[in-house]
Amino acid sequence: VLDQAPYQNLTNCASAPYASWLLNKEEISDSDLENAIDLIRFSEDQFVCWDVLPDPDGIRTMSTPSVYEQYGYRMPIDHSSAVVAKAMLDLYEITGDELVLAKAKALVDNLTVVQNPLNGQIPTSLDLRGGYKNEGRGFWTNCTYASITALLKMAEIEERLHR
Repeated sequence: VLDQAPYQNLTNCASAPYASWLLNKEEISDSDLENAIDLIRFSEDQFVCWDVLPDPDGIRTMSTPSVYEQYGYRMPIDHSSAVVAKAMLDLYEITGDELVLAKAKALVDNLTVVQNPLNGQIPTSLDLRGGYKNEGRGFWTNCTYASITALLKMAEIEERLHR
């Protein structure tokens, strides 16, 4: 596909959702849990960008933390942030790991930072754009759905934590 050798354009688009699937099975085996943790670690290690250095003008060109979609399209995408955060939230619900919750919260919180303050839309790409360049921004429905799902899951967990 696209003249690429195997393993040359990896993505989190399968690993993070598969981790969520494993963690949401009716009966989760030890193997399922181990595999889900490995898939989440892979997604984080290979695709999560926790921060970026400023460019020569001192400007950070990407809203972080966020998640790159794939190696070949090195762009932070809301869907990717959402599915990795969702997998982390699913893992938190099983393990109670506070660090996993903090990471998921940071990813989900950034989705609210990039929202359009006038209409609430979450842009598909989380690169920072100024002025007229921001007008051509895309909003993919499937990506927005993943973001909304992650936001609702985070809200549900936060509500339980603060009862």
